[in-house]
Amino acid sequence: MASSDFIINNGILEKYVGSGRDVAIPDGVKKIGDCAFEANQNLCSVLIPCGVEEIGESAFAHCTNLKQVCFPEGVKRIRCKAFCECENLEAIDIPFGLKYLDSAFTGCKKLKTVRLPEGVHTVGRFEGCISLVRFDFPDTVFSIERHAFYNCKNLREVHLPARLDKIPFRCFYLCQRLETVNIPQVKEICAGAFYRCENLKELTLPDSILEIDKDVFKDPFLPIYPEKGNSFTVLDWLKNLTIHAPKGSVGEAFAKKAKISYDNKLPESAASECFSNPWMTAYGQYVERNPEVHFEGSAFVFSGLPMADSDARDHRTVCAVIERGGIFRTTVSGKTNYLIVDPEFSHSGRIEAVLEQRRKGKDIKVILLSDLDRILFG
Repeated sequence: MASSDFIINNGILEKYVGSGRDVAIPDGVKKIGDCAFEANQNLCSVLIPCGVEEIGESAFAHCTNLKQVCFPEGVKRIRCKAFCECENLEAIDIPFGLKYLDSAFTGCKKLKTVRLPEGVHTVGRFEGCISLVRFDFPDTVFSIERHAFYNCKNLREVHLPARLDKIPFRCFYLCQRLETVNIPQVKEICAGAFYRCENLKELTLPDSILEIDKDVFKDPFLPIYPEKGNSFTVLDWLKNLTIHAPKGSVGEAFAKKAKISYDNKLPESAASECFSNPWMTAYGQYVERNPEVHFEGSAFVFSGLPMADSDARDHRTVCAVIERGGIFRTTVSGKTNYLIVDPEFSHSGRIEAVLEQRRKGKDIKVILLSDLDRILFG
């Protein structure tokens, strides 16, 4: 691959003019510019080097044969439409450092797996990603964009982040197979958020909610009408929905007014915050009980620390591990020995990576942060 294939100015890759299928971007690039690879039909894979901090708007948009992207640690922002309509892209795994993910992956029809790092703050739309089945937000996310999962028609399960304060406009619009979504301690649920979520049978609404839009199950800009050829209306599915809400809450009042079946019995999976810790529910079986830890030369990866990995070395537990000869790592690999988890703020990315390594025969122990702290500090 010739250096002449890349037009680079002041650390910005402005344009790729080559015809390669598997492209490694040169070292020294700080930003991949807007439209740098747009509509390149030859491109099948791209290796992005360390040092790249930003991927510009439409940088890889409409690269319909692109199947694999290797992201480095340290990418801070991925701009709008960066990978728009990359129709053969099946998985994305973004390492640590990302702060802002704009609506970069809309229309990626084969996208099945998305792993986002802890430390990301805002997440844009995955509109039209019709192969997505499950989505886990890191709990560091406090804002997701309107239309976040618009027409993700095969999406079945979503873990929303604990810091989220509202479910935005048309968030799960036309997610007709959605079965499970936790509602964290949000204050507002906006119009169209659950329009045509016809497979949703139960919804637990916390008492933190101050406002639920009257059109949360409707599209406020469309009439309610029978579909052609039958008498089914777009709201008939609500007959099968039950809302669980605390007595005297906004959720209860909404259910009564909307004439939706409701009760004040929160499911057993709902704790004092209206739902139990979703990480422990899903992955508690893999946690070591009464663990023994060997520090010297062992590699430790942490999940759920209240800081980005770039600052994690200042965390007292990480410092104590390093002082005892442990090695701090930010990515799960075959060389990892321990995954240390704070389940309150963890998401599925790192534990799923551990389980994948276990399937390959690697022995990685999963330990709660609280248990490690007891070992270290008594």
